[in-house]
Amino acid sequence: MSVDLLVQIRRRYRSGFEVAAAWRQSVDPPSITVLFGPSGSGKTTLLRCLAGLERPDAGRIQLGDELWFDAACNRHMPPQRRRIGLLFQDYALFPHRTVAENIAFGLAHQPRQEQRRRVTELLQLFELEGLAHRYPHELSGGQQQRVALARALAPRPRLLLLDEPLAALDGPTRERLRRKLRRWLQTWGLPAVIVTHDWLEASTLGEHVIVLDQGRVLQQGPLNEVFSRPASTRVAGIVGVETVVPGEVLAVEGGLARVAVGSATLTAVAPAELNGRVFVCIRAEEVTLLPAPPEATSARNRLRARVVRVEPEGALVRVELDAGFPLVALVTRPSREELQLEPGRSVWALIKAPAIHLVPR
Repeated sequence: MSVDLLVQIRRRYRSGFEVAAAWRQSVDPPSITVLFGPSGSGKTTLLRCLAGLERPDAGRIQLGDELWFDAACNRHMPPQRRRIGLLFQDYALFPHRTVAENIAFGLAHQPRQEQRRRVTELLQLFELEGLAHRYPHELSGGQQQRVALARALAPRPRLLLLDEPLAALDGPTRERLRRKLRRWLQTWGLPAVIVTHDWLEASTLGEHVIVLDQGRVLQQGPLNEVFSRPASTRVAGIVGVETVVPGEVLAVEGGLARVAVGSATLTAVAPAELNGRVFVCIRAEEVTLLPAPPEATSARNRLRARVVRVEPEGALVRVELDAGFPLVALVTRPSREELQLEPGRSVWALIKAPAIHLVPR
């Protein structure tokens, strides 16, 4: 029998800003939910309400058969009784305690021998064995993050809450620990709620995503579904869909829609509810660039395009195109060299019909 976390709360501030959200998340078996949105959208407020650090003005929070908060009966379980692990964005390590003492902080109620055993176990798990007697100021950002994670895990929490866990790290360290954090979460088998505004971090760590803006939930569901099929242009902008352009549905046949976009015509999978006017959403990674028209391909959309701008974007290269409408593609650096992608160059852009998402307007 599964055990769920049920959240339905509203938090109102004196300024008039209000955060409201509702979701159900499995904690046994464990699952990972990402609260995703721009700064100031209410993500951290929801996390603090889960932790018991803030009290909602209305609603209910329940984990299994344990009631954490219920405004109707004035119930508010204090943070220490919720058995959650919380990782703050700035890690909040105790500067006067060593690495080992920081990790052991939540174990004071356990026998000294069990404390030492648990600390040793976590030092090994997070590759911190040689740093046990150092202080936080003697550690790198990545090492501080691992200590903070170890401290959050030490008391064996039922739920892990992570607030922008990688935001304070430099680029290379963030990329390396992003992959490790995913493996750690899988190894621990712990349910988690993660706050982030970084698309790559969300897609690497999450399974279920809740998209927030200005205190309201705009869309929620399986991460891949929400990120590839946003419910509105606002969601598309928040989750980083690179191409969002207006179009006009010309015809629908066999579940496929022909859509006029600028001077081009695209074929897309037709949604159930469709009127003539739509927004066309295409993720850049779904666009394949070729130097010449393909002899054989399953892609229904084959567009002659001209390169307008080429810009580095991390390990990839962003290519802005004129394909009869503004179109963005992402390619690797070797692909840029092979295709000789420079402004003015002519290429072919291939897009499969299921990769084009239509939003009514």
